[in-house]
Amino acid sequence: MNRCHCQSPVWADDKSIVGIEHDGFPNEDKFQLHLRNLLLERIMPSVADVIEFPMVTIDGKLICHVTCLQSKMEFWLKAEKNSNERFYIRVGPSSTELAPRDAVAYIKGHFSEQQHSGTK
Repeated sequence: MNRCHCQSPVWADDKSIVGIEHDGFPNEDKFQLHLRNLLLERIMPSVADVIEFPMVTIDGKLICHVTCLQSKMEFWLKAEKNSNERFYIRVGPSSTELAPRDAVAYIKGHFSEQQHSGTK
């Protein structure tokens, strides 16, 4: 993961901040538990050590401030719970999925052999 600092408010159509209340979470603990479970379920290996997501208030709305710390290993995304893992890279302002062969080449070029998720 690249280092990024981004706030992730939920926006309404009129571009006002909606916050987590919009999704029906009764409190920030329930929201953070849901987000943590999604991250653990959908990103391999665990990203618990490289993602922080404290709650902050902006314009009176409670939102989640997501911070991704730089990682020394690759991460794979499962878009759906039972789907295959996929590898994405950042290209400018977008995320691009790499084909398996391209993912292997990218990982070999960006991560040392000892840091791969499948090796020790």
